[in-house]
Amino acid sequence: RAGAPDGRPRGGGTGPGLRDPVASPADPAGRPARAQEAILLERALASGPVEIVARGVSMRPTLRSGDRVQLTRRPPRRGDVALVAFADRVVLHRLVRRHGQRWLVRGDARPSHDGWAEPERILAVATGFRRGADSIDASRWHRLDRAMDRWSGLARARLLRTARHLRHAIR
Repeated sequence: RAGAPDGRPRGGGTGPGLRDPVASPADPAGRPARAQEAILLERALASGPVEIVARGVSMRPTLRSGDRVQLTRRPPRRGDVALVAFADRVVLHRLVRRHGQRWLVRGDARPSHDGWAEPERILAVATGFRRGADSIDASRWHRLDRAMDRWSGLARARLLRTARHLRHAIR
């Protein structure tokens, strides 16, 4: 989740300063406020990099509430943290898998994925973030993503080996 592009906190919700979908007003053209927010972000990104303030816990430990995230338009890669506009919300989550042109999106701290996103739904990719006085380049995120993949694969293999051993011991 993220704050407004200018860093000011805005109402509750699940994305950059977005309000609850039930309470979201529509513009005169009938588009929900969330669609307006995505349009504003796209316009801001068209003129260059944008910095937003992250909110929420869905990207912990990578991002914390209050981190200032730099976003830019570029082709996404597996492991990127991206700003993605779904029909009902805008999220700043990780692109975990690609199938054809679509990306599977998930917050690092979430037990399930957000769903598949078409390429036009990926508004921007995070290139880095600032936490207090520290500035961190996004290339470290890819190393973390690969390390977590390796760790989970090793843990899964160890767990299966132990389960097989226990099964044989019980028989």
